[in-house]
Amino acid sequence: MDLQTADLDVDELLQLAIQASQTDRHDQAITYLKRAIEKNPENANVVYFLAAEHAQIGLYERAMEGMERALQIDPALHTARFQLGLLYLTSARVEPALATLEPLTTLGDDSYFACFSLGLGHLIRDEFADCKRLLERGIELNQSNVPLNQDMLRIIEAIKDKVDGSAESAGSDKQEAGGNLWLSAYQKDEDDGKQH
Repeated sequence: MDLQTADLDVDELLQLAIQASQTDRHDQAITYLKRAIEKNPENANVVYFLAAEHAQIGLYERAMEGMERALQIDPALHTARFQLGLLYLTSARVEPALATLEPLTTLGDDSYFACFSLGLGHLIRDEFADCKRLLERGIELNQSNVPLNQDMLRIIEAIKDKVDGSAESAGSDKQEAGGNLWLSAYQKDEDDGKQH
């Protein structure tokens, strides 16, 4: 630990990491987060943000392990749970994704996490109209996390031709389109993590 950060507490290091991440300085963000973990390895937010940074630089396995660890520390960390579910989807791990997202589906009709998680379940089953309806409802409810809404809008845009489209195109495009949609949804994970 260098002298510049030796006296900073965990909250200060976390805020510096968030600022660094927002300006695409992921190396600096990771450095701050690792120093914060040295000070408090049981801080679920810090563990989650480090995992999100790992996802941003393409270390997806490490990101999933970190998000799993964050949820072990704090099972109620909804953002980590949602992002872990998305990561599982991008890795074509459908069953773990559904199992991870399932607790969010019980949060109620006024929870954007519930709407988004239910919507992704419909996406997996090629139920595009229900997916679109729930994602749009979640976007209406989510007033605090614009980047996550943008991710969900990308999914809506990607399925718009399938909502009223033919059954034959939906079936033949399932594998390729689904993987791309799930990956699209994960593009700004660390921004999403700023809201809990």
